[in-house]
Amino acid sequence: MVKTNSTGAYLKAVNAAQLDPFNSNYPLSLSQFYKALALSLLSKKDATAEEKKNATDYMQRAIDAGRLAATLNPYNANSHENLADIYQSFIGSADGAENFAVAHLNQAIILDPTNPRLHLQFGILFFNLGDTEQALRLVSKAIELKQNWDIPYYNMSAIYKFKKEYPLALQYLKAGQQYTSTTSEDYPKIQEEIKSLEKLIPPTNTESTPSANIR
Repeated sequence: MVKTNSTGAYLKAVNAAQLDPFNSNYPLSLSQFYKALALSLLSKKDATAEEKKNATDYMQRAIDAGRLAATLNPYNANSHENLADIYQSFIGSADGAENFAVAHLNQAIILDPTNPRLHLQFGILFFNLGDTEQALRLVSKAIELKQNWDIPYYNMSAIYKFKKEYPLALQYLKAGQQYTSTTSEDYPKIQEEIKSLEKLIPPTNTESTPSANIR
């Protein structure tokens, strides 16, 4: 609805929040609305001084609304996941955003420890922050929690490819493929990636080396 009628959606969310100020769903929705506005301005080339100022304002509004949602519903993992998402979106634009993203996503996992999606998101966050070992540990946990979900396998493959550990990257890519529908739009891409990785792995010499005839 935000895409088709952003002003109307915004006004409805604001009015709803005023009528029911203790409902965390409304500030959560507003936080995503402000985040989208901020990112739109931040990605704009040759932004004017006023647009840059507005971007900063919308970032702060997104953070404030997200914090309010987490304050109103502190034991709801979704509130902290939402706030982590907001901070993660502003890494590089807001001071300390990466630390707050880590803190709130960690809190979401504490509240919902068996949710594989949260572990995957946490792993991706750490990978983007440059900590590949922590990323591998967390994405591996996502696989442990939901073994028939293909996405974590592909993330493991991407991380190992980044580390130039191509045999492991291929292993996880093939593991994920078995849980991907052959009718999926991504299936042909996965097959191409498998071929690409296979070319990066030197062939194993299985022929026995002749023994020297020692007299």
